[in-house]
Amino acid sequence: MAFEFDAIPLIHELSAGVPDEVSNLCTKCLQLVDEEDTTPVTTDLVKRAGKLLRLPSTMQQSDAKAGSVEVNGASSPTGRLIARMNGEVIQEQSLDRERTLIGRDERCDIRLMNSPVSRRHALVVNSSNGVKLVDLGSKNGTFVDGRQIKQYTLQDSDVIVVGDCRIEYVAGDNR
Repeated sequence: MAFEFDAIPLIHELSAGVPDEVSNLCTKCLQLVDEEDTTPVTTDLVKRAGKLLRLPSTMQQSDAKAGSVEVNGASSPTGRLIARMNGEVIQEQSLDRERTLIGRDERCDIRLMNSPVSRRHALVVNSSNGVKLVDLGSKNGTFVDGRQIKQYTLQDSDVIVVGDCRIEYVAGDNR
């Protein structure tokens, strides 16, 4: 089975890089290829599979709902994350993009140099259904208000704990 070159980054984009969503989208693509007896997996087929799975990024394109929908290249305010270590603010990140990656890796938007933090620990995704926090299979887990989560829709003032770091979610344009 072959995938078009452009189909692979599209799968990553539509699934927001969330491993379970990547798997579900790839499975749906392969089902469509089997049903339609076609090869390779094209970008059009990936888009159709995303719509069938009702992935947030494909729904935003078709529903054009407010929240984190792009308008002339700018996203409406969806909030910010304030990372604290030992009570001191170490980083503040506006959630003006579709995805915000948290972890130790140098490519992370919120970079936490802390041994209990995985390289790619958690992902914050702006969707038409709210701001979602997804644990990316981290070794030590991601917690919100004291409960371990796999996926969670953030609410104003929620406190995310990743390793020894506490990250407060501030919804909207609140200062």
